[in-house]
Amino acid sequence: MAGDPTQAVAPIAPETLLDMASGLALVAEAWAGSLERHPDSRTGLRILAGEDYDVWLLRWPTGTAVSPHHHGDSEAAFVVSSGALEETRWLDGRREVRQLTRGQGATVERGVVHDVGAQVEALSVHVYSPPLARMAFFDDSAQEVLLEESVDPRQDAVIVGGPPIVVHSDGLGAILDKARERISPRIEPRELAAAMDAGALVVDTRPVELRHRDGELDGALVIDRNVLEWRLDPVGSHRLPEASDADRPVILVCDEGYASSLAAVSLLHLGRRNVTDLKGGYQAWRRFTQRQEAAGSGSDKGRSTHRSMTALRVEDVIFLDDLRALGIPWINRLVDPCTSREDVERAWTLIRMWGPDHEDAKDMLQLSAQLPQVKQDVQKTLDLIRLCEEYRR
Repeated sequence: MAGDPTQAVAPIAPETLLDMASGLALVAEAWAGSLERHPDSRTGLRILAGEDYDVWLLRWPTGTAVSPHHHGDSEAAFVVSSGALEETRWLDGRREVRQLTRGQGATVERGVVHDVGAQVEALSVHVYSPPLARMAFFDDSAQEVLLEESVDPRQDAVIVGGPPIVVHSDGLGAILDKARERISPRIEPRELAAAMDAGALVVDTRPVELRHRDGELDGALVIDRNVLEWRLDPVGSHRLPEASDADRPVILVCDEGYASSLAAVSLLHLGRRNVTDLKGGYQAWRRFTQRQEAAGSGSDKGRSTHRSMTALRVEDVIFLDDLRALGIPWINRLVDPCTSREDVERAWTLIRMWGPDHEDAKDMLQLSAQLPQVKQDVQKTLDLIRLCEEYRR
């Protein structure tokens, strides 16, 4: 249960709120059934709450709008889950209008006055930090404050016709766990370079502000999160040339490895068959590369240790020999060029990306019960999984 909304907490950055809203917008239909429909009024449901944020799902009948307003002391972001919304905001005396369709959204910094309306029926996800506690409503020119209201989420003071509030503790964590069960095994920072070398499409979805602050990810394709599905739809008319092959492995990178897991699931819905994300996101990759650079520029003793790490160990040689013994042609093509530990890591990463997993093995075991002639191939699959798991121990 969220704490006292009047108690000051450090706000979450608007860009992070946008990542949260983007991920939750992909699964908003899970709550839509609990959200009341009203023919001519917006309805809302508070679906998640923490000490430093809360999340609202809003339904917009055609022709509905709010009025110019700001969100008190809260930073905010929202994303369209279905339909389309028109956002108007007033900045330095200027009035700016933009259209937002499914998957698109915006940050709304503290104190910014904006309005939102729907020309068609829409569903949207709104995230506030700290939890929304106060709103101010303005005249049509956004010059004069007409009304200030405290927001008590238990009374649903903002949304006309809204149902009772539902608060889910640890709800976002459960959603992330389910998403990660569906995508391909997640990539560790140390495995990213090997995956790139092997042809995986690495996509950096961080907003431009974070890329300017922390740096670019070399070799990654930059795609704004708001247009990710359009650019990576393997059969869509707006896809990028790199996205045409639905089987090409795709690795999504966000700032800390949360929003990317949710986005990966949306790409599976488009027909992509091998999608995952970078565990820990860009920040984990940056820490890894900093450690590597520090090790490379250390003392002679440190450099000697680094050289010994690149040489094949006994367990590496045994692992390679066991893989060759399986007699699988595509495995042999990966294993034969291996002359260093980095080569072995690269081969392991590729097998993990493109090879079978436990679910594949279960399916093949069911098949082998009906078709005994594939029993040998099933055994090879199980041995491959076992060897890769033992190597990591």
